[in-house]
Amino acid sequence: MTLLKWAFMMLLLASSSVMAETSIEQKSLDIEKVKSLVKEFELEKQKQDFKRNLTLVLGGQLRTLDVDHCEPDGDLPPRTSCMESVCERLNSWDCDSQSELNQVADMCRGNHNGRCISAMCDKMNSWDCDSLSELSDVAQSCRGVRGSCVDFVCSKVSSWDCDSLSELRHVGQICQGARESCLEFTCSRLNSWDCDSLSELEQIAEQCRSTSH
Repeated sequence: MTLLKWAFMMLLLASSSVMAETSIEQKSLDIEKVKSLVKEFELEKQKQDFKRNLTLVLGGQLRTLDVDHCEPDGDLPPRTSCMESVCERLNSWDCDSQSELNQVADMCRGNHNGRCISAMCDKMNSWDCDSLSELSDVAQSCRGVRGSCVDFVCSKVSSWDCDSLSELRHVGQICQGARESCLEFTCSRLNSWDCDSLSELEQIAEQCRSTSH
């Protein structure tokens, strides 16, 4: 009986080892799939850029194309300045003197406009985003980050994974330097469960950043 029990235990250990190796191999395959999709996105983008530039040249409308890539035109809300987004969330008497406005202007350095601050604050409790110190933290998390990217990342995860400053700071780090269009393209071609956590989106963003320059 003891011998049979020992043999059974050895069989379980061997089975667990095989499952672990399979899981590691599967994770590696997922990353390779993400890399492949990001490369596909880059190739498609290069084709689209070439066609657009050719059209501009042939039409005699060639101009500088580096005009605010950070916030593309389209069906997006009207642009608002970072300072407007901050002041509208403060009491009027906290944003009505030159010294206070100078403080807000310093907070807003590195922010393209007010969309990111609005996107983050809209996902938090209002009382967590209504003081200069709180908005300063949000503005810092928004430096170089598009509000539409924040909205996209948060749309892929559970709402309770995107409703605190620490979580939204993580979202900002994911969006920093990564094309939102690359994230959207890659997630659209993955299984939904491969793109529904901040850790997975961070891995995808890393691949998008590696080909964005």
